[in-house]
Amino acid sequence: MTANFVNTGNCNISLPSFGLILHASANAGVVASGSNVTKWLDQSGNGNDFVVEQGNPQLIIASDLSKNRVLYFNGKNDTLHIPNPTNFPSGGSDFSIFMVVS
Repeated sequence: MTANFVNTGNCNISLPSFGLILHASANAGVVASGSNVTKWLDQSGNGNDFVVEQGNPQLIIASDLSKNRVLYFNGKNDTLHIPNPTNFPSGGSDFSIFMVVS
């Protein structure tokens, strides 16, 4: 897989709904114990929920991002996985990934 980054500035568009396989948003579906994330629920309706595999990803309010909720990964051992992924393309099928990362 090859990833390309294109900075297009502010994004004021809606997510596509047709063919959407996974939608993870820090503003919805994050299950936490205190600030420790335990599960991140898929908002697409496909049930591709993330669960914590190891570490302690944190749910925080980011003052530099207009006080939006964000998930913080320490870059060492915080990992999430989807135990039973559904509807993901296989083999060499084309697909797109849209992410907001700071």
